[in-house]
Order: sequence, then structure tokens, then C-alpha cells
Amino acid sequence: MAGLDTWYESAAQATYTTETGVLGPISVRQSYQVDISLSGLSSDTATLQRSYDNGTIWKDVEAYTADTEKVAQNGAPCLMRINKTGTTDTVICHIRAGNVG
Repeated sequence: MAGLDTWYESAAQATYTTETGVLGPISVRQSYQVDISLSGLSSDTATLQRSYDNGTIWKDVEAYTADTEKVAQNGAPCLMRINKTGTTDTVICHIRAGNVG
């Protein structure tokens, strides 16, 4: 994807205009850094979700109700996505994963 740092192996980005939506999933390898960016979030909820079974079952990792910049280290291979619920906010979402080492 244009404009993303080259260390990112998988990435997704989207803008949700007063609608619900799912961004991703992206594939995250073991020990990869995960970068999450959410802007425009004030009334709705965006939830980071993870699946260890190739997308059959999704578990909530963390829910956000305000603009967020987050970097985390992933412990095991998985899929990750952002699930935006609510119909009030226009939210710009980014999720990226890669090896920074």
C-alpha cells in the first residue's frame, strides 16, 4: 500500500462514514509489532479483535471509544482486525503489522 513504511508486511486502512464496518483481517506473525491508529472516534466503538483459527472465531482484545495510537507486540501468529460499531462517527482506521527488528 502506498505511503506505508516499508517494514510493514501486512496492512489495511479504511474510512467509515457513519457506518459500521470491519477493517482487515491482516496476518500477524509471531513477535511482530502491531500498529493501530484510529481518528475521528468519539461516540462509536472500535474493537481490536484477534483470531487464532484463521478467522472462524474472533476474540476482543481491546475496545476504543476515543482517538487512539497504539503499538503492541504480538506473541503468537494470528489474524487481527478492527470492528467499528455505531453510526455516529466518521472514523479513519489503520492497522499494520511487521518486523521492526
